Amino acid sequence: MVSYDAGSQSGGSTSGLLTFTAYSTDGKNDLVAAMGNESNYTWDGTASGEAPKVSMTFRHMLSKLTFTFKTKMANTYTVAVNNLRIESATTKSTGTYHKANEGTITWSTDQLSNTTGTYTFDNITDVTADAANEQGYFSQTCAPLFVIPQTCGTLSVQFTAVVKNAAQETIGQQDFSATLSYNPSNSETSLQKNTWTAGYYYNYTAELKMEDINTDPNAKPIKFDVTVDKWKDTTPGDDLNLTDKKN
Repeated sequence: MVSYDAGSQSGGSTSGLLTFTAYSTDGKNDLVAAMGNESNYTWDGTASGEAPKVSMTFRHMLSKLTFTFKTKMANTYTVAVNNLRIESATTKSTGTYHKANEGTITWSTDQLSNTTGTYTFDNITDVTADAANEQGYFSQTCAPLFVIPQTCGTLSVQFTAVVKNAAQETIGQQDFSATLSYNPSNSETSLQKNTWTAGYYYNYTAELKMEDINTDPNAKPIKFDVTVDKWKDTTPGDDLNLTDKKN
């Protein structure tokens, strides 16, 4: 349900407020919001016979999230990433867009039930499908999802890496998980630690190595890098340690 309050108060000023009550998402669709940039619009229907244009600035209400996997394995291998998902994440919340301060966005799960769910990403059928770059890395990025801005430091991504030879025989398989923390640099004053912020595009990158992908339950960890890109540019974040998933 979407509601509008023209007389909402924020920071001592009166401005419009859009509320998206109990908004649910599976990540497939973006959500944008805007209100007229001027305080009011008037037109008596006579001036030049054309109504004045209404100037509006749209803001992304959600965060955008993707995963990139890279490897230096020979291109005779097929390296797949399956069952890529984030469980127990916030998938239902109430969002507000306040016109003041060039658009203030907040999200809250207060007074809501059943607010968590799973964000499921598309599989990557072959990380080595394209040519390697100058550094010798093959890489593929999954289709991004639009997620509700939230604290991410306690969330984890899970996936299965599968390696096949030229005969399409599985020669290695491993389940992995990694905590999805984020630590912005000192210059990124609009970002918060371990938080996905509305309007930012987060890209987590993992390197897959043959020695990490096997049937050994004590596989070595994989380092995970995170960057924020596109919608608003920032510098890379901290490394994440990727460990095998325990049953």
